[in-house]
Amino acid sequence: METIDLIYKETDKEAMYRNTNLSKESTEKFKDLIIFLYVVDEGNISKICKGLLISRSLYYSWLKSDPDFKNRIEQRKVDLINKDYRVIELDWS
Repeated sequence: METIDLIYKETDKEAMYRNTNLSKESTEKFKDLIIFLYVVDEGNISKICKGLLISRSLYYSWLKSDPDFKNRIEQRKVDLINKDYRVIELDWS
């Protein structure tokens, strides 16, 4: 638990700095994880971003620049409202 607490104290600026040079593949994996965690964390973007050590500003820049990602997030919002908690499979093969 102490490790998690230490990670959560990392500032958004530090998290953003560490993740600015992600490869396209890594970026897509982060997006997949955000989609996966959206219902688990009840749409709490701050909690999701802290857990993944990325900044909220990075998340919002992805949301703005990637229409597919935005649509997937919107669908998860609807799922959350409708209490449709189906499992999303992550296929990184």
